[in-house]
Amino acid sequence: MDNITLKKVTKFGKVGNIVVTVLFVVTVLAAAAVSAAAIFLSSLPEDGVVVSLKNQANIQISSNSFPVIWDSMVEGMSYSSDEFPSDIMDSDKEGIMPAEDRQMQIKLSLFNTDFSSATIRSEGDYKVIDATTDTSVYRAKDAVRTLIFAIIFLISVAASMWMLKRFFKTIEVCETPFSEKVVKKMQAFCGSLIPVAVFASAGETAAGAFLSAGKDSGISVQWGIIAAFVVTACLVTVFRYGAQLQREADETL
Repeated sequence: MDNITLKKVTKFGKVGNIVVTVLFVVTVLAAAAVSAAAIFLSSLPEDGVVVSLKNQANIQISSNSFPVIWDSMVEGMSYSSDEFPSDIMDSDKEGIMPAEDRQMQIKLSLFNTDFSSATIRSEGDYKVIDATTDTSVYRAKDAVRTLIFAIIFLISVAASMWMLKRFFKTIEVCETPFSEKVVKKMQAFCGSLIPVAVFASAGETAAGAFLSAGKDSGISVQWGIIAAFVVTACLVTVFRYGAQLQREADETL
């Protein structure tokens, strides 16, 4: 390898080493801050901090379109009343139309939010639906589990950063990037991405469960980190092949 190309490679390793060192320090400080927050929240009483939230939506639909749209958006409805259904339902229109100015229990999903009750009223040529969700209760102590996953994730990121720092450090002083030492450092960094992907997915899933107040929020998968692992694994294969060619060339000489 000529001197100019080698200088570019070593310069790349030096710059990468500095950048990753800064990111490593920031990650460690973030892990320490999240750990302090987790310790503080875990020291609170069971109901030390409780937040109750309800989401509301105001939906306007033209009167002419309301019957069709209502049937398509609402999966079911019911009333708490001693009256007969025929007394509170509008039977003059096609289908079953809800009564106005009366609280009803409904099953309505809108923009990833589930609404459980609503009241309908008329405003000119529009029907207005005032929908409300069930009360979501958030307790500070419930956030501790999410913070624990965040701490583990940050620790795994710090470990991955350390592996990447060692890789750049090796590049900085290498005589050729196609060497067994460089390949081993790159392979170590590639393997460190696996726990990062696992704990990132677990942490995001735990955070989603907390933010949804215990409702089913599904499982999150960090496809970006998985893609980075696959790309890095491909680069390891390429560099390993290059190192083999370099070794054969050196033996020939």
